Amino acid sequence: MIDIVLNSSNADNMPSDLAKTILYYWQRDQLATEIGLQRLLEAAMRLEPEKTISLVEELGLPELVVILRQSAKA
Repeated sequence: MIDIVLNSSNADNMPSDLAKTILYYWQRDQLATEIGLQRLLEAAMRLEPEKTISLVEELGLPELVVILRQSAKA
């Protein structure tokens, strides 16, 4: 998911406070925490929703896929 965020051509869609938050958790090796993953997922969905949903599908998380698809429509 980090690759999705870092390689996105839609960087303008990332609020600076969200980028700073992700960097904060990354620097402290806390991206794998619940809040770190939430923020990373939020960023990935803002920048590349289809790629993010595909990745979550590959990870075998169908319940999360349903939630992400619903949020992408909203």
